[in-house]
Amino acid sequence: MKREIVLKYVMDLDWKLPKETQDNAIKMLMNIDPQLCHLLIQPMLKSTWHNATIVIKSLGYPHNEQALDGLIWLLQDLNWPGITNAFEILKGIDKKILLPLLGKNVKKAYIEQDFM
Repeated sequence: MKREIVLKYVMDLDWKLPKETQDNAIKMLMNIDPQLCHLLIQPMLKSTWHNATIVIKSLGYPHNEQALDGLIWLLQDLNWPGITNAFEILKGIDKKILLPLLGKNVKKAYIEQDFM
């Protein structure tokens, strides 16, 4: 699946679209190339985050490894859609993999003065 197609299906994850459209997008994104998983969480598409985390959770590790930074990014606000799934996914990742990612993201947040 090419980048453009992935992004089209990510837009179809929008909770404002018909359930049928969302379900089809989830189904299609289950075939995503692991190297494109980082595209699933798009910062400007808040209404897609919950469904994106459903896809990421279903893919499992290590297939979803490229999406882990996006899940950590979601931790900025515990009210954001998909946060419960993000926590569940991250809890299942080995500490040896997760801790360096958390450290990198905390450092980035500190540099950006994002103290949330």
